[in-house]
Amino acid sequence: GAGDADALRSVEIATGQAAYATPTQWQAGGYRGDILTPGFPAVVHAGDTTTVELTLHNPTGAAYPIELRDVTLQRVHEISFTTTLGPGVDWLPLPNSLVDISDLIDEYDPDLINAHVMFPLSEFDLVNDYFEDNTVQALYYDWTDLNGDGDLWEDLNGDGLVDPEEIDVSGELGGSEINRINNAYATTNYQMADIGRDVLSRRHDGVFFGLKRSFGSDDLEVTVTLILYEKADWSWLTLSSTEVDVPAGDTTAVTATLAVPDDSRPGVYEGSIEVDGQVIPVIA
Repeated sequence: GAGDADALRSVEIATGQAAYATPTQWQAGGYRGDILTPGFPAVVHAGDTTTVELTLHNPTGAAYPIELRDVTLQRVHEISFTTTLGPGVDWLPLPNSLVDISDLIDEYDPDLINAHVMFPLSEFDLVNDYFEDNTVQALYYDWTDLNGDGDLWEDLNGDGLVDPEEIDVSGELGGSEINRINNAYATTNYQMADIGRDVLSRRHDGVFFGLKRSFGSDDLEVTVTLILYEKADWSWLTLSSTEVDVPAGDTTAVTATLAVPDDSRPGVYEGSIEVDGQVIPVIA
């Protein structure tokens, strides 16, 4: 739940083979004049300007060139649809529903896809005993066309749902042609699941979004919204340098400045500073 880590880069930094930046996150502003420990609320007001000094560390034995940029995520496309799922089968590994999102990915080339899956709260705990009666998982799959027929599944009975006999199965072990990338399965009526550019860059013949119902016997109407984002320059944030050569065994400072427009509405605004592959979250 805390995100992903690049284990290889972590090892390189720990062994002095790669550069890195500190601090590792920036919560802009403070509270009543105090700078608080990260994790506590911080406030920056419309019209305010605040700065932070980034220290670029180079533990290696040679000069290290570093590129920096400020980014935020910009929504480029959104689709919504509703589907009705039949009874759940917890032990069955296949999803109940599959939607091919390969064309969306090819058209918009997103940096992030964010899925929102919801069914009515009244259907979650039908008898108010604090135990779930209906649950739905949200999943992303990478598809490899192992048998070369050009499709993953065919809706033979026209019900819009995936039946075991309708999906391609290949190989000696009888495995399907999909490999799960990510899934969300919280005990709730609302799920969110993401995939990013790194995973999408390694896709094979397609990417599918799936729904799997684990519990429940009556038909359940589920609403899905897929939001596609791309990285864009964050106009609020500027850097004193975007290209730096850090001397061997030394450090270099770069100043980041956040200028909040006068007409900004209250809320939480997020972006990041990317430093040679390292992502420093910025929250205002």
